[in-house]
Amino acid sequence: MGINRKFLTFAIFAVLFSITGCKKETKIKTYVSSAETLNIKVRPTKPDQVVSAKDVKSHGHAEDGEICVLFGYGFNSENFYSQIIRNLDSLYGLESNGGMILPVIFPDEMKKISLLGETLNSRNIRAVVILGAPEGTNYVFAKLQDEYDGRIPYPVFSLFPQDDILGQESTCDFVLEYEHKVEEESMEEQILQQIDSDASEIIMRAISFAVNCEEPLAPDSSLIGFVQKIVGSRKVIRYTDSETLIPASNHFVIERSEGSES
Repeated sequence: MGINRKFLTFAIFAVLFSITGCKKETKIKTYVSSAETLNIKVRPTKPDQVVSAKDVKSHGHAEDGEICVLFGYGFNSENFYSQIIRNLDSLYGLESNGGMILPVIFPDEMKKISLLGETLNSRNIRAVVILGAPEGTNYVFAKLQDEYDGRIPYPVFSLFPQDDILGQESTCDFVLEYEHKVEEESMEEQILQQIDSDASEIIMRAISFAVNCEEPLAPDSSLIGFVQKIVGSRKVIRYTDSETLIPASNHFVIERSEGSES
C-alpha cells in the first residue's frame, strides 16, 4: 500500500508538471501613472517595460512580428524621419536588415494610402503606429476590421492624425493629438502645424509599448493611464465633443509645449 501511494503521488506530480511546463506563461505587468493603475498583457520575452538596447537586440527579429510605423503628414520630413529611424534601428533593427521595424513613408514610398492594407496583410504584423495619419487612413483599417470580423488582432496607435477623427476613433486602439484652438480647425492648418518638441520621445515610448502589447487595447477606464505613460509628464485628458459634451472613450489630447520642430 505504501508503494502504491508513493507511485500515485509521483504520477500526479508528473502529470501536473507536464501541463504547467507546456503551457505558455501569460504575464501581467502593472504600470502606475498619476491617473490610475493599469494592467496589460505583455509578451513573456519582455519582463520589463523599460527596455535597454541590449535587451531589445536579443528579441528584435522579424520572426517575432513587425512593428509598422507609418510616417504621414508632419512626420515625413528628412530631418525628423532620419532621427527616429536611427533610434529605432539601434533598438529594434529595421525590417530591411531582419529587424522588427517596418517604416513606411507617405507619400514618398506609398503614393496611395489605400495600399497600406495590402502591405499589412502580406506581413507578420505585431502592431501599427500611425504618425500624422493622412486622409483615408481610417478606411484602410475599417476594411481590415471587416476582414478580421470586426477586430484587428494587433494594436493600432494613432498619433497626431490628419485623417477624419471619428474614423480614427472607430478603427484605432487610441487616438492622441494636440488640443485644437478654434483657428486650427481647418485641414490646411492642421497639415501645416508645427511638430511638438516632445513628439520624438512620445513616439519612441509609443513604439516601446507597441512592442510589449500582446493584443489590442480595450477602450475602458484604464486606457487613459496607458496613454499617460506614453506621453510622460504632460497631462493627458479625454477629448470632449464641443457640441454633445460627451467625452470620447479612446481619443485623448495634450497641450502643445512651448518649443516645436519644423
